[in-house]
Amino acid sequence: CFGEEIEGELTAFDYQTKILFLKCLSKSGNANVHDMRMIKLDFVVDINIKIDVNTPVNLTQPLLPLNIDKLTGRAKQHVTES
Repeated sequence: CFGEEIEGELTAFDYQTKILFLKCLSKSGNANVHDMRMIKLDFVVDINIKIDVNTPVNLTQPLLPLNIDKLTGRAKQHVTES
């Protein structure tokens, strides 16, 4: 993303909006908390998978939809606070 290299654990992916949700180490350095990053794939140049976790997936139950309005509101709030 814009020349920035981001590393984290993929926690969710929204196919409609093409957004990855990554759980990253906290910028504060506190090991008890994590930063959650939303990354739009339109701005991603390359993805490297460091560890592939093979966990069984229940394909009979669809993923729950994301509340885009709530996420947009939180993102706007974060921008105004920064």
